Amino acid sequence: ILNAMVGVWQESNAEQAIEALKAYEPNDAEVRRDGGEFKTVNAAELVPGDCIRVSAGCRIPADVRLLELQSTTLRMDQSILTGESEVVLKDADVVVDEDAEIQARVNMLFSGTNVSYGAAVA
Repeated sequence: ILNAMVGVWQESNAEQAIEALKAYEPNDAEVRRDGGEFKTVNAAELVPGDCIRVSAGCRIPADVRLLELQSTTLRMDQSILTGESEVVLKDADVVVDEDAEIQARVNMLFSGTNVSYGAAVA
């Protein structure tokens, strides 16, 4: 009986953790498809090949590769991934090392992280 109670408790905690993580998912994104104009769509409708525009205050809707900076710099808050409180400077340059740590992937924006400063297309 005790084992069953512990199992129910653990399952309940896991469900609460999943619901808390869903709060980090953005609801919409500015998307350009097929070279057209940017328009706002539901983030769940993103597909490979979409270009998204991000700016200060935006939450990143999916893992994306940075294509172009639209400001002098782009700084990201990746504390949800790394636990570090320092913002990370991003750049559109190619990262050659396929096994690079998250901190070294300066051309990637990760789902659920926030843009602290700047604007870009990814």
